Amino acid sequence: MTYIARFIMPRLMMWALTATLTLSNNSWGQTNSTNLAWQLPVGRTIDVVMKQTMDMKQNVAGQELGSEMVSTNFMLWQVDKIDDAGIATVSSEIQRMTISMDSPQGKFDIDTQSPEELEGTAANVAEAVTQFVGKKFSQTMNLQGKVLSVDMPDEIAASNPMMSKESLSQLIKNASPVFPDKPVAVGESWNQESTSVMPGGMGSMKINSTYTYAGSEKIDGEDLDLIDIAIELQFESQEGLPIKFEITSQNSKGRILFDSVKGHTHKVNIDQEMVIEVTVGPQKIDQTIHSFTEATFAIRE
Repeated sequence: MTYIARFIMPRLMMWALTATLTLSNNSWGQTNSTNLAWQLPVGRTIDVVMKQTMDMKQNVAGQELGSEMVSTNFMLWQVDKIDDAGIATVSSEIQRMTISMDSPQGKFDIDTQSPEELEGTAANVAEAVTQFVGKKFSQTMNLQGKVLSVDMPDEIAASNPMMSKESLSQLIKNASPVFPDKPVAVGESWNQESTSVMPGGMGSMKINSTYTYAGSEKIDGEDLDLIDIAIELQFESQEGLPIKFEITSQNSKGRILFDSVKGHTHKVNIDQEMVIEVTVGPQKIDQTIHSFTEATFAIRE
C-alpha cells in the first residue's frame, strides 16, 4: 500500500466512523421540517459493526500495481454522562478487528481474536492494528453533534509518530458532522469545512462536506430519516518539498439513516472514489482509490 493510500484511507475510515458511530437523531413531528439533534441517554450501549472494502491501483512507469483490502471493526459505544447543558460524554472501544489483504507484498488474513502466529507483512500489520483493540477513547459532544474534546490513551498517539496527539484529536473533531440548530426541510442543505494536517509535515487536506435532508422512508421495516452526504477533498502540499499530491478526479457520496423512534443511527454508507497524481521530482504516479464503508448499529438491551 502506498504512502498516500496509507494516509487517506484510514482518515476516510475515521471520518465514516465518527460521522456515524456517535450520531443519534431525535425528530419532532413538524410536517415540512425536522429538528436534527442528538439523543444520548446515560447508559445507552450500542454495538457497531463497520465494514470497509478498498481497491487501490497505481500506474508506475507504465506498470499497473494494485491491492485489495477488506476490514471489519466490531465496536462498543456507551454514553457515560450528560450535563445540564446537554453535553454528553461518550466512550468507545474497538473489541475486534479483521483484515483481508491482497497486495504485491502478499496475501493474508488477520483476526485479532485468532491465536494464529503470523509472519512477515501480516505480522507487522497485526501488531499495528492490535494496539487499537481494547483501548478506550472518550469524547464530549453538544446537541448539534460538535465534538468539543477528545481523550485517547497515550500509547495510541505514540503508535503514530508522524502525527501528534493534538493532530489526531483534531482529526476526530473535524470528522464529526454538525447539525443546524434549527429545523431543516426536505431538500435543505448545509456545509461543513475542515482541515486536517498530513503526517510528516507533508501539508494539509481540506474536507468540504455537504449534507442534505432527503425526507423519510420505510427501510428494513423501520421509518427512517435520510441525510445524503457529498464530500470533496483537496490537498495543499507543503512548499519546498520534493513530493506533491493532486486529486485530479473524485466522486464521494453517502447516506445516513436515522431511527427517530429509538433515537439512534440505523445505518451509514459512504462510497468514495478518487484519482490522485503524485509527483516526485520528474516522475508522476497516478493512483486510483475506491472504498465503500458501511456501518450498522444495534442498541444493546
